[in-house]
Amino acid sequence: MIDEFIYQFQTFCQFRQRVKFKTEEELNAIKAHPAVFTAQGVLSYLHALHDKAQTPALKGAPLHAMAGYFAK
Repeated sequence: MIDEFIYQFQTFCQFRQRVKFKTEEELNAIKAHPAVFTAQGVLSYLHALHDKAQTPALKGAPLHAMAGYFAK
C-alpha cells in the first residue's frame, strides 16, 4: 500500500511537470490546487504511517530507504 502511494505521488509529479503537453484547463486546475500531493504533505503522511505501524517489518525499516526506491 505504501509503495502504491509513493508510486502515485511520483506519477503525479511527473504529470505536473510536463506543462508542454497540458491543455489550458489542466494548467488552470494545477495552478488552482497547488497543495495537491506536495512533497511535504506526502512525507508527513508517510512518517505518520511509519510511526503508527504495528508490523515489525515497517516499524524497523527506515522510511527514507523505502521511499528511495522511487527516486530513480
